[in-house]
Amino acid sequence: MTSLPTRGSADASLEIQRSGPRPPRFVMAYPLRARIALSSGLALPARSWLRELSGPTCDFETMVSVKEWTGQPPRGVGQGPVPPIARSPQDQTPNSVVPRRIRAATLALWFFRALLITPFVLMGPEIISALMGRPNAVANISTSTADVFGTSSLLIFVMMLTVTPIHTLTGWTWHIPLRRTYGVAMFLTATADLILAATTTGDTFSGGVLGRIGGHTFLVAGTLAVLLLVPLALTSFRRSHRWLGGYWKRLHRLVFVIWAIILIHLLFLFGFRGIFLDALALSVPLALLRVPPVRRWWSSARRNHQHRILRSALALVLVGTFVTGFVPLIRELAIKGQAAFVQHPQD
Repeated sequence: MTSLPTRGSADASLEIQRSGPRPPRFVMAYPLRARIALSSGLALPARSWLRELSGPTCDFETMVSVKEWTGQPPRGVGQGPVPPIARSPQDQTPNSVVPRRIRAATLALWFFRALLITPFVLMGPEIISALMGRPNAVANISTSTADVFGTSSLLIFVMMLTVTPIHTLTGWTWHIPLRRTYGVAMFLTATADLILAATTTGDTFSGGVLGRIGGHTFLVAGTLAVLLLVPLALTSFRRSHRWLGGYWKRLHRLVFVIWAIILIHLLFLFGFRGIFLDALALSVPLALLRVPPVRRWWSSARRNHQHRILRSALALVLVGTFVTGFVPLIRELAIKGQAAFVQHPQD
């Protein structure tokens, strides 16, 4: 039977046992660690377990729906003990494996978070030189900022957009906290790009600060995209969810408007070639996997282990299309970023 500790117990823990009460009949939502514990019989401290259910990475978009496990009707009071939870052999993971999975997921999350400092590292020497008043430092920043901060902003935005399609394709949940992390990082990187462009590109765009951020159509589109990121970044935390309620999700649908504006910005800047075509290519699979009928079909087929050959073939096509557009952007950042780091920017 499930033993619930008293509030004053020093080592209070919530024992999740097979013979304990099963989850309620309505759909509940658990983040990664609590879901693993529930499905494998681990005992987490009560405060930690409750924190996992409403942890800082758990929001309307990052929750994982976990439906009723047993399929049995609810039992009323006095009807005897609840039968054990029926689990398939695939779900019976040894308890020793679960902590390793949690550690691996944590390391992977921090690895992908660490990548976000890359544009600031690449631009660091030029920014430091400008602050120290060295000659040609401002001109170097003017040449590099769009290539480094601008390309990095696009790559970070794309990585944020891949979180949901990856979950649709694979059912993975460990990476879902990266959605918010990469969204905030994209805002910071794009803001840095806008500030540097407004203060260092006077030799390229006339008309003062306003001319540098809005003197051309592509500049207007880029500036608008950054401004629309402000309310999303300010409301990306748990407290804002409670304040806004149902309006939070509506507000964050602005990300799709920003997505379209970024493509327009790249179209005006590069035309039908280069980076615009790369961004368009990687946008196709990301958009397709967000179409509600496609997403529902894929998720249902994955859960029911259906159409495996078809899904594998489609996944190869989608991933191949994404890589076709993603790899050239990585190459562009590597070349221009290295040149900026040694303070010999390439125009």
